[in-house]
Amino acid sequence: MRVWLPAVLSAAVAFVASLPAAAGPGSPGTVLDGFALKDSAGAEHTLAGLEGRKAVVLVFVSTQCPISNRSLPELSAIARELGAQGAALLGVNPNHNEQGEIAGWAKERGVDFPVLCDGAHGLADRLGIETIPTAVVLDGKRVVRYRGRIDDDPMGGRPRKRELRDAVAAVLSGGEIAEPETAPRGCSVRREPPPKDGPVTWARDVAPILWSRCVSCHRPGQIGPFHLTDYEHASAFAKEIRAAVSARRMPPWKPTAGVAFLNERRLSDAEIETVVRW
Repeated sequence: MRVWLPAVLSAAVAFVASLPAAAGPGSPGTVLDGFALKDSAGAEHTLAGLEGRKAVVLVFVSTQCPISNRSLPELSAIARELGAQGAALLGVNPNHNEQGEIAGWAKERGVDFPVLCDGAHGLADRLGIETIPTAVVLDGKRVVRYRGRIDDDPMGGRPRKRELRDAVAAVLSGGEIAEPETAPRGCSVRREPPPKDGPVTWARDVAPILWSRCVSCHRPGQIGPFHLTDYEHASAFAKEIRAAVSARRMPPWKPTAGVAFLNERRLSDAEIETVVRW
């Protein structure tokens, strides 16, 4: 027994190490067993109601995220093409703070595919959605075949790879998808806002910093892709703000530290800490 025990243990360890990792929610190969959500007009949409479609594409979108909004012309084009191929594309908005904006946003942006209201983010949670936009492609058996970005250019210029189009084409032709999962880029799903009360508050601590350093660009009509003039909008981008100021990407300030400038926009360490704690 003593002679064989190391070999047995080694084999057991090798076996455990070779086991595939458990698939996360919404990973390729998992099955979506259904949903029932209403659009902004109150009409209910169900996965069962799409029976017979060769593929169903769910794209998680936002009314406020600039990267999501840049993708709308491409999504509308894909939706029209899929309709003629026996497939369907639906948008899903999981952001708690945007549900009342969907109808007006869709009309203003010319969105011509249904956008479902998932304000309690139940469907987003079941599919493991953390970033908007994220596309999920289901085949005729409602197996997730692809999850990830729409293409490789979130700035909406000239993408070199169109992963969503390629994935849909593969599903419709019965082929394999080269990249079943890609990393999306965009905005975080808005599940809940930062608290209004606590050791760091919007009105007392954070608003003065943003108004001093950020709002000159991040306000309606200016170059900032979203505005930070009030709690509702700033709190929606709290995660992105936290990451940007921690990395000192924002506010943009190129001169190196150590030389003082009048009206410089560089955040102090204390200001960064305040925003991050919020």
